[in-house]
Amino acid sequence: MWSIIDGKEKVEKLYNGILPDLESIYIHEFTIITGEDIELDIRFDIKDMPKDMPSKWIERKINTVQFVFGFLSVKFIEFNIDEDFKKECILDFSRFDLTD
Repeated sequence: MWSIIDGKEKVEKLYNGILPDLESIYIHEFTIITGEDIELDIRFDIKDMPKDMPSKWIERKINTVQFVFGFLSVKFIEFNIDEDFKKECILDFSRFDLTD
């Protein structure tokens, strides 16, 4: 997933050159903006904290890192939210066409 993200260099710097794992995330917000070009924004938390956290994070007792990924010109190949959709789900990004 990181291979298609612009600005990942900032995250690499924060995590000392190793990008955090995005397999187990908590999604706060999943927004689809319709129009001529569909936009998709995903705001989520990861528990994988940097080893050398900024001092202000330590002072504030931060225990989660939050990211917002924005995708432009999204094409949905398949998208289905089941009626039984409750607390947790798995987003399979292989179902999205993120290239173009």
